[in-house]
Amino acid sequence: MQALACVIGFTACSGPGAGSGGSGGGGAGGAGGTGGSAGVDAGVDAGWTGNGQLHLTWSLQDQATGNALGCRTGETVRLTTGGFVDVFRCSDMTGVTGLIPAGDYNVYIDLVDAMNTIESTVSMPNVPLRDQLVTDVGHILFLVSGSAGRVTFSWEIRVGNPTGAVGTCAANEAVGFDFGIRGTAVPCAPMSTTFSVPSGSYAVTASLREGMTVESQSMPINLTVMPNMTTDGGHIIFVVAMTRQK
Repeated sequence: MQALACVIGFTACSGPGAGSGGSGGGGAGGAGGTGGSAGVDAGVDAGWTGNGQLHLTWSLQDQATGNALGCRTGETVRLTTGGFVDVFRCSDMTGVTGLIPAGDYNVYIDLVDAMNTIESTVSMPNVPLRDQLVTDVGHILFLVSGSAGRVTFSWEIRVGNPTGAVGTCAANEAVGFDFGIRGTAVPCAPMSTTFSVPSGSYAVTASLREGMTVESQSMPINLTVMPNMTTDGGHIIFVVAMTRQK
């Protein structure tokens, strides 16, 4: 399946919500409505100081018909914030992360199938996560296509030229893939990714980004994606400036 997303607007409310996933626990809290804020419990939590949480809701819709869809068996929604990862059952349709240190983060929200393949990635740059607040990132609508295939890419970073010193990914760096009518962005550090897109022919441009700044960009990569098959998009070398920290 392929999923796109409609998001956003950040709303913050006080008090710890109910954590679910890999980042850690929290107090009990309910879910808010679309674009609203999470319900909270104002009880004192010693681990709450210096930390915040994120709240989100989601739904799935058939891209062709507009009909609402349910989640498939084993499907999950994975939220990555810096080095913190929270995983929610897709069928829950809502989630509150565990405690995350306050700061501004690039947030990635993946719809993941039972084989751990990313079906869609939503990226949100510079999300403000504040001390002792639950930030609502809004409602995400995954538009699903049944005629999807998968594409896989790998990459590396070189400094100065394609044979220069090997670079590493900065904490907030991402790799974006522009398919013309849709885009996907994933964290840089894994140096590889596999995700779903609708079948068809594409000229894909890959870019290395830090926040909203494009540091390096590939030439167009011509791909034909077949339904229910995996297409290898190849290995990408991102060349960054000599002044960039390795």
